[in-house]
Amino acid sequence: MDAPYAQRKQPRQHSSTSSVSNLHHYKNNCLFGEENTELLQCVSCLSLAKSFATFDVNKLLRMTEFYPNDFIDVSKVALHHQLKNYVVNV
Repeated sequence: MDAPYAQRKQPRQHSSTSSVSNLHHYKNNCLFGEENTELLQCVSCLSLAKSFATFDVNKLLRMTEFYPNDFIDVSKVALHHQLKNYVVNV
């Protein structure tokens, strides 16, 4: 993983020497890219610690944009009301 990262689209012999290692590339561009970081922040609001202190309806609604195929049958307005009722009931 310490070897220099080579882009797939360029042949290795023609690519310039990269100062970015494979580890750095996969850690920053694949695992913790902007979209993945936002997704992790949205999931973190599901923590049960401190009586749902981090529960955030807007972040949960944002998750519907990451997984649109899982929320085909539910409108955002209905889901918003369901999440608000969930917090009240729990």
